[in-house]
Amino acid sequence: MTNIIWKVQKLDPGIASVRIRTLEPALLLRERGHTIRITANCPDSTDIGSADVVIVNKSYSDDDVKLCHAARAMNKRLLVDFCVDLSEESRSFELQSFRQQAQLANSLVTTGPELASRVKKWIREDVPIETIPDIAENMALLDRVASSYPPTTFKQGTRIYKPSGLASFARWATRIERPYVQNRRRLVWFGNAGSAGSGAGLDALEEIAGHLEAVNRSIPIQLVIVTRGYKEFRRVTKSFGFPCLYREWSLLGAPGIIAECEVCILPNHPTDFARARSSNRCLLALNCGVPVVATSIPSIQPLSDCIVLDDWKEGILKYLTDKEFSVRHVTRGQDLAKTVYGPQAIADAWERLLT
Repeated sequence: MTNIIWKVQKLDPGIASVRIRTLEPALLLRERGHTIRITANCPDSTDIGSADVVIVNKSYSDDDVKLCHAARAMNKRLLVDFCVDLSEESRSFELQSFRQQAQLANSLVTTGPELASRVKKWIREDVPIETIPDIAENMALLDRVASSYPPTTFKQGTRIYKPSGLASFARWATRIERPYVQNRRRLVWFGNAGSAGSGAGLDALEEIAGHLEAVNRSIPIQLVIVTRGYKEFRRVTKSFGFPCLYREWSLLGAPGIIAECEVCILPNHPTDFARARSSNRCLLALNCGVPVVATSIPSIQPLSDCIVLDDWKEGILKYLTDKEFSVRHVTRGQDLAKTVYGPQAIADAWERLLT
């Protein structure tokens, strides 16, 4: 069996990249007998010396570069895992650190062919690049990771657990969270709120507002937005001509909210950053039993037979009016989520790479 040190930027299951790319695979690999230490601190020479493999997951400090040097000096196998586009100007420090790590790595690991092709433009080294997609999360897996890596601060806890009765009452009393509107069909969007002008997060909803208005003229709708950022929610949705309801995102609370809705919408701006995103949100929606209309990006092309791509008005209306169509797509999507992106498949992929 393999002894692995897995270095992350922050040991927090509320951070998707940490949870999906490290904590969940580690849970599965431990069950297969591998020894894994996950740390947000730079391990000492004794720990490095006892490891067979060192993995750095999306962590770009000077200490991470030092860790890579130490691992290679001890002839340890070094893998560098990355899951976002690093070419934006705001990520110049991260890209510099990544390049230094890549010079030392035995292999780079990423989410799919899109990022694998881009990395060749960022580095000069001819380093092998492996692809392991993000795992398809479901409630059982989220429960396991939350119990295995409990939050260490109150703030982390609010991002992991369902809100307490007192917190829910406070948001209801202040009208931050309002009840569902009767006789309106429920659409849902979930994800990071982003910020104004970022071209990510809630900004992408503005791109399809006209399509949603057209749907609303045919079938009355309400849009449930599951995120953390009420101010951004208000900024983006204040001009929408149909009810928009805010729900505070938490790791264990979000799936239940998603499952209460009828269609999930996942728009993306046509940016390099967005095109490099993984299929994890799409897979979670399908595992919650909700059909998906999304912007076409490379990572979700394998799901094109069980979701609707780019056709916002007709796709949403089709799911709202054709129950058989919705069930057929969700069932097919859940089959793919299990066989291609499920725990067994992802654990197999990591084990092949590590052993």
